[in-house]
Amino acid sequence: MSFNLPLLEEDLKSEIEKRKEEIRRKRELLEQFKSKKNATSLSTPIQINNLVSNKYNTNELSSEPQRNTTSNEPSVSLIETKKATSIQQAILMNQLQNGTVVQENNRTQTQTDDNFASYSVASFEKNAYYSEEGINVDDMDDDSDYFTSLNAFVIADVKNVEETKKISLEDSEKRYKEIISTKEFQDFFFKASHYVERCIKQPFDPLVDYTEGLSGSFQANTSDEANIEALFFDSELCQHKSVTDLSWSPKFEDLFLVAYSSTDISHDHEGLVLIWSQHYPKRKENALFCDTPISAAQFYPYNPSLIIGGTYTGQIVVWDLREKSSAPVMRTLIGSRSHTEPIFGMEVVGSSENSHNLVTMSTDGRVCTWSMNKLDSPPEVIDLYINTVKTQEPENPPASSSDPSLQSKSFYSPVTLLSHAMTFPKGEINRFYVGTENGSIYPAHRFGSKKGANNEVYSGHFAPVTSLVSHPSLEFLEIMLSSSMDWTCKLWSQKKHTPLLSFEEFEDYVFDVKWSPSNPSLFAAADGSGCLSLWNINQDQEMPIFKISTGTSALNKLQWSNDGKRIVTGSISGQVTMLKIDEETAIPKARDLESKLLESIIVDLLTENY
Repeated sequence: MSFNLPLLEEDLKSEIEKRKEEIRRKRELLEQFKSKKNATSLSTPIQINNLVSNKYNTNELSSEPQRNTTSNEPSVSLIETKKATSIQQAILMNQLQNGTVVQENNRTQTQTDDNFASYSVASFEKNAYYSEEGINVDDMDDDSDYFTSLNAFVIADVKNVEETKKISLEDSEKRYKEIISTKEFQDFFFKASHYVERCIKQPFDPLVDYTEGLSGSFQANTSDEANIEALFFDSELCQHKSVTDLSWSPKFEDLFLVAYSSTDISHDHEGLVLIWSQHYPKRKENALFCDTPISAAQFYPYNPSLIIGGTYTGQIVVWDLREKSSAPVMRTLIGSRSHTEPIFGMEVVGSSENSHNLVTMSTDGRVCTWSMNKLDSPPEVIDLYINTVKTQEPENPPASSSDPSLQSKSFYSPVTLLSHAMTFPKGEINRFYVGTENGSIYPAHRFGSKKGANNEVYSGHFAPVTSLVSHPSLEFLEIMLSSSMDWTCKLWSQKKHTPLLSFEEFEDYVFDVKWSPSNPSLFAAADGSGCLSLWNINQDQEMPIFKISTGTSALNKLQWSNDGKRIVTGSISGQVTMLKIDEETAIPKARDLESKLLESIIVDLLTENY
């Protein structure tokens, strides 16, 4: 871009002509003043300066650069010099603010340029012909080299500005492309955009005081106990996959993971774990992959950046969300001292960061204890089995014989416990319980004199046990719930080998059951009809307090959020549904009262059954 040089030159010539005419007029006034006063000489024309100061503001004069001259021609004062410079500066400032229409190489454009304007003013002041007393008028004639010099300065400056801007623009674009193409910038932008989107998605303005104008009384919430809040499904990754596990992050309350496995043998059997945010149901936060299907997964409670998974091949895999790769960073070996069957039971036991273990169980009844610092081999391996009495009949026994060798014999035979469910009571690291395919529940120990499974069977189900969960409160650590393919859920006490209560209002297999972490008497169950039901033992022991259908697919997994206000369910079609629980139902106002009421009910049930 450049200024229109002819227009600028004409403006300067016109202004200089006006100034020359005004200077001649003032010279005549000066001669008249001298003749009237008979003054011999005046070094400074005070009256003329007063006339100038009345028309222009000359209260403050800055020192100007000076050039000596030997001309004997009359000269004007320094005030006039400053005035001419100020006028020129005003012209250039007007061009700077409003733009100047210029013609260059047959192109019409508008330009405003701070650097060019300031440089042109400096060039004008530098090349002006003035002396200590002021401007030498005769040196400023039309034939002067001033305009040639000024044009040279202007042209040089225009070219310099254009070249500088062109180089600067090219460098900026090149640098911009280099920056956005780097892995560091892309990672930063990806994370930063997530944070910004989360803030935008919040249903409130953090700068608004919502308590203003509220009275001391509040109206009770009359909404349903639970409402569907969001559906989570990735059409590209979740097609032909079933949900196998759910887990909420122990640190970030809005994040949860979903483990998937393939339901179609014609499709790939790659394992998949997706990280979702409750605020963004249409976009996953992260995707983790494994070369084998995932049967169980959860966040590592002592490091939320780690995710532990169990596979159908019996391996333990670990992902690190801090790594750039979506593949596992650690995995166990397949061998005789580890799992060789699908892993469905997985719990981290221990109450401190430096004293805890990972306990896993496969469907063949093998329980392994792992140290997260060393996953090459489990230090403890237990094969769960029970001794059953079998009778052996003799071959071709006689009708009657007193020979003991010809009579039937009884002996103990070990039977492996085939299990899909395992639970540790709250705070327990040794004793645990397993639910088996024959419908029975057995206690077991990791170490000690009772190491392995015990024959103290808890009988009540008539089909495989699909899930088993202990109460999350230390007040009720002896209480646990089970679900089964016999269309029931049952409440158990470790003190009694028969169920305390049986919940039978289901229309299909019950695949999962979980206690609420915030309400001691509340639990949820997911069944094969696609329904989620909420049960409150303190309110009703025969019917659920709420039931909702989430779709046509069977629900096989559910998980409460850490605050107990939401539930996520997973189906065999890969769809995850989030439900928001009514706060009055999720978090009772009098928790102590609820606990005491549940305790009294448990005591009554134990008394009735004895």
